[in-house]
Amino acid sequence: MQANTLLSASPSQASYSLAPYTEFWHEDEQPVTLNDLLSQPRRFEEAQQAEDLNFGYTPHDVWLRTQIHNDSPEAQRWIVQFEYPFLDYVTLYTLRLQGSDVQQSGSAVPVEQRALAHRQAAFPLELAPMKPSRCMPMWLPGQQDAQLSPNSPRGFLRPKRSS
Repeated sequence: MQANTLLSASPSQASYSLAPYTEFWHEDEQPVTLNDLLSQPRRFEEAQQAEDLNFGYTPHDVWLRTQIHNDSPEAQRWIVQFEYPFLDYVTLYTLRLQGSDVQQSGSAVPVEQRALAHRQAAFPLELAPMKPSRCMPMWLPGQQDAQLSPNSPRGFLRPKRSS
């Protein structure tokens, strides 16, 4: 189970939009777990642009899938950030050959329990040298925007300039 388009993350790039590299799936009536998705793959749809990832309010969970490859011979640390600040709960599953990581965030998650203490759902993502990682964010009902963008820690911490 993997996204059709692979994002090759370069340390020379300050940020990427994940929309062109992301697939999504809306849950049916029954909630599913990551193990359910891995053992019984669902048909994910490709997102072509950020607008494809704006689902409005939905009664069921939505899953996203993105595959990121570190082409660099050195490890990289990126930040995966949901642009919309009012997502109640977001879980990020990072799948690697040697296992998976689970991180939580969202406005309803206490700050001390979030992956990063930030007003938006944001997650650190460690990319091993020359290896792929699959990201599977999942969030709970009632959310709106799902645009994702990984940023280098330097870009994430830099204040945004207003135009």
